[in-house]
Amino acid sequence: MTKFLLKGKNCLVVGAGSGLGYELALNLIRLDCKVILASRNIEYLKQQINKDTPIKLQENIFVRRVDVTKPKDIKEL
Repeated sequence: MTKFLLKGKNCLVVGAGSGLGYELALNLIRLDCKVILASRNIEYLKQQINKDTPIKLQENIFVRRVDVTKPKDIKEL
């Protein structure tokens, strides 16, 4: 099996506010990816990211409020 590196890659995580989405986001951040975190509750997400992620890694994190049940939100993402 061929290994590949994610460092520096752009990643979008929808549902990043909790559960699997949040855990996936943390792992991508730790792998030094540029990560766009999409969630309905960005205030809570920002608090969690600030608590769980070193400041050095936070420069590659972008948080967007998105409700995937709304076509307008998806289009603006």
